[in-house]
Amino acid sequence: MGGADGNQGMGLFGPGAAVAAGVVLRAGGTGVRFQASVHGCPKRPGFSMRAMASIELTSQAVVDPVPVAPVGPPAYRPGGGWVVTRSGDARAVLADPGFEVAEAPASGPVGSIGWLRSSVSRFINGPEHARRRARVLAELERVDLLGLRAEAEGMALSLIGAASPQGRLDVMGALARRVPIFVLAARLGFTDADRAAEAVQVTAAAYFAGASEARQRAADQSTAELVQMLSPGDEEIIVAKIAVLVHTCDAVAALVGKTVCHALPPAGALRRSWPTEAIMAEVIRDDPPLRVTARVSLDGARLEGCPLPAGETVLVRVDSANRDAADHGESLPSGAGRGRESDFTFGYGIRPCPGRNHALELAAGVVQAVRDRCAAVIAPVPYEPHPALRIPARVEVTLS
Repeated sequence: MGGADGNQGMGLFGPGAAVAAGVVLRAGGTGVRFQASVHGCPKRPGFSMRAMASIELTSQAVVDPVPVAPVGPPAYRPGGGWVVTRSGDARAVLADPGFEVAEAPASGPVGSIGWLRSSVSRFINGPEHARRRARVLAELERVDLLGLRAEAEGMALSLIGAASPQGRLDVMGALARRVPIFVLAARLGFTDADRAAEAVQVTAAAYFAGASEARQRAADQSTAELVQMLSPGDEEIIVAKIAVLVHTCDAVAALVGKTVCHALPPAGALRRSWPTEAIMAEVIRDDPPLRVTARVSLDGARLEGCPLPAGETVLVRVDSANRDAADHGESLPSGAGRGRESDFTFGYGIRPCPGRNHALELAAGVVQAVRDRCAAVIAPVPYEPHPALRIPARVEVTLS
């Protein structure tokens, strides 16, 4: 379900640490230009450069498609750190304990958003990260995959049916943010799954750095409400269950929304005969909801074989690394059945998404219901401002 564990891919543990890295760029603009050396160690601007790489980072755009940075050597952005686009470099960074995520300081009473941030596996490193991650895995193992997709599909079909008199429906508001969370919350033992699905959206909106004070205050209340739904209970188990929902919220919703845009006309007219799983695979690699994840270097860290000083930010461009021809061959045509074993959308290395299979089952159930009962997407599709994810703000569809 995304990559909340640090990369963390997407899905249950989905968006990376890009917020902490300060990747907030203007929508639809020309982006930011970076310099990079093609041979030898990567160099910062001011040194003798052997080549120039122009890389565009776009955190928000009104409509698709979003420009994808070309694959090339590590590039340096003054004041923003290094940018990695090649799959081999991405693997090296994400699997190296010399690159860590930004940690959240302990803050706030039990039930507050500050308490949640400082208690989850997402914002911690080393042995404590592994210990907390093991707790999340234990809770996910109790959520049987059997029937998960059917349950999500059945609920989505019911909600679509209720909207039939209107003739249209917003997939994001009615289905993508509600159904996966409801199904998971019920399976995880929240006393009110419907209310949990609403509260999690408020908590998720203030989960990463940069949220307004108003959103953080609202998240304090919603997080306390989620804790109450699981109380009394072991505090670490409560944290793990809430973390599963929070990391599912935006990442799986984004996957559902983007897959629907690729599955229904006008963009999906040629994919009508494809299985839902094949369309999702295309989206995960070629148009991933997770665009970038971030790490910070420790003493002794190396990038492309060369030492980096401690404290350097390294941004891994998931969308670029997913398309690296070194993994997938030159100019593979779109089509059902292409291999997707090398995508970074669900994380890699130290922090792979623990809930990938759950995320795919939940998303596939919702998307299948939409494909069965809806006719077309009403363009254009607006997107939310987010430094790491491409989340449709609304996906209006007409009903069949």
